[in-house]
Amino acid sequence: MFALWPSAAVARLADALDVADRFPGALFFGQGGGEIGNNKANFRALAAAAGVPILPGRICRSLAEATQATSALLKDSESGAVVVKQAHNGAGVGNQLLVRDAQMAVDHVGARHLHHLAPGPDGIAAYWAERWPWASGEGRWPVVVEEFAPGAAAVYSEHYASDAGTRPTETGRLLYVGRRLSHQVVPLDGVTEPVRTALLDGGTRLADAYWAFGYRGHLSADALVLPDGAVVFTEVNAQVSGSLHIYQSIAHGIVDVAAEPARRVVEYHVPPTWAVPSFAAFLAALDELGLAYDPAARTGVIVSMPAIPLVPGEPVQLVFCLAYDPAEGHAGAFARLDARFANVPAGTYDASQHIGTGAVSFSS
Repeated sequence: MFALWPSAAVARLADALDVADRFPGALFFGQGGGEIGNNKANFRALAAAAGVPILPGRICRSLAEATQATSALLKDSESGAVVVKQAHNGAGVGNQLLVRDAQMAVDHVGARHLHHLAPGPDGIAAYWAERWPWASGEGRWPVVVEEFAPGAAAVYSEHYASDAGTRPTETGRLLYVGRRLSHQVVPLDGVTEPVRTALLDGGTRLADAYWAFGYRGHLSADALVLPDGAVVFTEVNAQVSGSLHIYQSIAHGIVDVAAEPARRVVEYHVPPTWAVPSFAAFLAALDELGLAYDPAARTGVIVSMPAIPLVPGEPVQLVFCLAYDPAEGHAGAFARLDARFANVPAGTYDASQHIGTGAVSFSS
């Protein structure tokens, strides 16, 4: 059995079908182990125990703790900004960037929500009075308050934990636009060997720590490369991540990025500025622009998620991979699609939302 999300329900299903022996980690997951491995507060404790570098921060279990931690971190932070993280949530949806200076509201942050703090202690107190229920899930979970690292690059190291131990599977890079995940590239490129070594070493230490407490399956160790080249880790997703299909099925299974000539794969989320009327229209555009995947050249677009309207009658949302020659890059091909579908005016959507709409303005 293979669980996209390692919940106790999957373990119960395995028991009911009498195949628990075919579900690695079944006993652990049956006791709610999936929550242990996908909790950002637990991550900080496990990373510290494993000797893996993390950003300065605190785990807060009350509004008072969160208020005090935010004040202390802002006082010591060179950036004058912190990130608040829900224990659970992904793709930046559970993160909020708190800034003193509005100029710190940068694009590359994996924090979908943004808050401009009012001056002084009253601004911090007012923020937490309003946002503690959101951050803590109405008091159910601890909250992470962490120093913000401006100018950092987001990378990850994926691993697989089996009964026999752990092994690395792939590394990659995440890129953000408007505080939302825009695209990711595999295999990882554009980093020095010391950075690559630090990423793999830290990812392996974390994978081994998660393996030791019983986790089995795929996991992703997310990290930042700071401007000085240091690597710090930010969370572990102990589940099937949104990267697995990119490198396992597409990059290695279809494109064969290890073969010559060299190829890389980037996966794009449809930007909020795009209005794609239908899947048929997207496929027609690929043909007209010469961007449909060519197995002989090992380049072109591979749609990696069903193209569906999230609201009936609205434009479709999709995720697609672009296989490309690293010497040429992927920006040119994306720009041609952008010119075709970028019909949603700026300012008609909110960065806190997964998608743009062009018709409704959302608030965070």
